[in-house]
Amino acid sequence: MELTGEEQRVLGCLIEKSHTTPDQYPLSTNALRLACNQKTSRHPIMDLGAQQVDAVVLGLRDGKWVRSVHSKGSRGYKHRHVIDERLGLVDGHQAVLAVLLLRGPQSASELTSRTERYRGVGDVSAILDELSNQGLARNTGRSSGQSQDRWIHLLGPLDEGNQRPVSDHGQSEGQLSSKSDPPTSSDPVNELANAGDRSIEALLARINQLEDRVVELEKDRSQPN
Repeated sequence: MELTGEEQRVLGCLIEKSHTTPDQYPLSTNALRLACNQKTSRHPIMDLGAQQVDAVVLGLRDGKWVRSVHSKGSRGYKHRHVIDERLGLVDGHQAVLAVLLLRGPQSASELTSRTERYRGVGDVSAILDELSNQGLARNTGRSSGQSQDRWIHLLGPLDEGNQRPVSDHGQSEGQLSSKSDPPTSSDPVNELANAGDRSIEALLARINQLEDRVVELEKDRSQPN
């Protein structure tokens, strides 16, 4: 089970969206690309193109991690994970594994907080122990200055930039300002740019939904009464 960094990202996004936005799932290639390239709740940040995403999906399909479906009214294929079939994981275990895939090493308390929007998550510590027994996760202990043990997934090697746990603000903890270096004031230009990126991502996803709806309406009109 040696998934590349890109495969880990795609699989993690499919699991995440199946839990958090089920009404927009399965995902088109474009929606999956936007999910992979999010600037929040992701570490490391990626910039995958549509062709790259399709190539990664193809590899995951060959490995029986993902299935592509062509639904009525859709102009192209949409993608969904089959990790429940591949590894026999129920919702809570899927959720914890997805957050580990998307955000790197984390403590049990961080995982508890970050899986709140997922369904079926109970005792995260118990889930981590069960994932460990299945050879899917490992407790790596704690480094100097850390108060809690960190957990990692074992579906593939961690990206070199993914060795440090990521904060909820998108920075590795090692990149955060120390007490001797007070944080600088936020850059309003960067904040506006990030807000614009999120707005564009949401707009593109909405456009895809509307385009699919138009196709459905045109097909309904073309059918004889």
